[in-house]
Amino acid sequence: MSGGVRKYFQDLDQALHIVLDGWTAPIIASYLGLVVVWYDKGEIHRTILEFICLKQSHTGEYLAEEVAACLKQFGLQHLLFSVTMDNAANCDKLAVHLPTYIPIFRGPKMHVRCIAHILNLIAKAFMSFFFKKSAKKTNAILKDGALVVEERETVLDNVVAEEMDEDDDVLVDDDGHGAFNHATARSLHDQAILLMQNEGFTISAHELQMAQQIMPRVAGLARRINESPKLHEQFEDLVISHPDHGGQKRALPRRVPTCWNSDQACLRAHIDFRDKWELAEDLAEALELFEEPTWQFSQKGVPLIVDVLPMLLELKLSMQAIRDSDTDDDPAHDITRIAAQAVILVIDKYTIFTEDCEIYYISIVMCPDRKLQWFKSALEFMTQHVKKIKDMVVEHWKALYVSGDDESQLVDSEPVKGKKNRFKVTLKAAKMNYPVDHILIYLDELAIPSTDIQAAGGYMKWWYTSSSARKSVAKMAMDYCSAPASSVDAERAFSVGR
Repeated sequence: MSGGVRKYFQDLDQALHIVLDGWTAPIIASYLGLVVVWYDKGEIHRTILEFICLKQSHTGEYLAEEVAACLKQFGLQHLLFSVTMDNAANCDKLAVHLPTYIPIFRGPKMHVRCIAHILNLIAKAFMSFFFKKSAKKTNAILKDGALVVEERETVLDNVVAEEMDEDDDVLVDDDGHGAFNHATARSLHDQAILLMQNEGFTISAHELQMAQQIMPRVAGLARRINESPKLHEQFEDLVISHPDHGGQKRALPRRVPTCWNSDQACLRAHIDFRDKWELAEDLAEALELFEEPTWQFSQKGVPLIVDVLPMLLELKLSMQAIRDSDTDDDPAHDITRIAAQAVILVIDKYTIFTEDCEIYYISIVMCPDRKLQWFKSALEFMTQHVKKIKDMVVEHWKALYVSGDDESQLVDSEPVKGKKNRFKVTLKAAKMNYPVDHILIYLDELAIPSTDIQAAGGYMKWWYTSSSARKSVAKMAMDYCSAPASSVDAERAFSVGR
């Protein structure tokens, strides 16, 4: 098999991306799924390369050694461009150690963090305000006129308590991913409460307690009905006798603790079958904001990195609208506004991480309808910050993509006279006799309408069409824009294998 793979890729002169995800089988055998992603004629392709059996502790160094050995076995190590993984600490270490075995790989600068995992974490941070995780937990309460965080005992009914126990069992049996999400979400939960308190924002202890029992009640009722044939039959009889409730629904979906969108489905069905519940309806409407990006980055195919930063920006603006909705005619509930602040904290945290990986910024610049201007208009970056991004793009093009003919034509047609002002910053390139296939010519051109990209069939198709006129710039653009944004393909490979 490895010989056939070698032969297929031997003439490939473009980026090869890999996607990694781990899984522990019921027989206590651990595997690392490795999916390769590449492009040809503007089309993205992917395939499962290997399931690597892990026989040692899953340290970043050991994983890097195994990944490198696998790529070398198939003769692909010289093509490696980026690695997409989740946000576990050993994945960070893998990115650090992999250049030791494959020097062409540039470490954390080419480590893409799985956006599907981040979106699930974002949703969990929001949902953490609508769960009561145990009878004794860190909670925010109103004390001496101020909202404070402290431990307190809470009396829970059987439905809520049983659902909490089931959550704990699932989190233990989830390769650590669910527990990691849960711990991170709870940490940001408390930060958001204290941050809003410092801004003079308070809520009552009663409202917080009621919010924390919404999802345990909703999910607990659904679980009880689905697990009891008698209750299930009685529920069906009630639905039939009350056709005005539930619409076309005939059952309550079962909640999966590790998937936030199952929370949403469970909540929607519950609302459909009962009378008005304002806080739950508020929650359901807010959760709709996570639905589209989750679908976008979890669909079959290869969700690309070029869409990550714009999506995070749009989601952050929506959360800010919820948080600041106290001046609206129909404001969100107070607890929903605090939950929105928790989401903003998560987005800010992972947006900072994107600065470690050059692919996020360079791929945006190589989008002909965005370019450098996007950072000024969308993210409101200062001129100096945008210049650093420009310098990074030019540096990478010169180091990896420029040809001898390109450099021979770098003649300034309008030389600067006199002493150069060391404080002057210029984003626009000076007029030079550059060939059309030069990065500065591309950067100097105006951004094109997004409709042109859509008409071409997306960024990859647009650049493939343009590659005849500017081969090196197009190659750079397709190498960066083809980087996968999530590790869903590797996760899906395990699901098929099961």
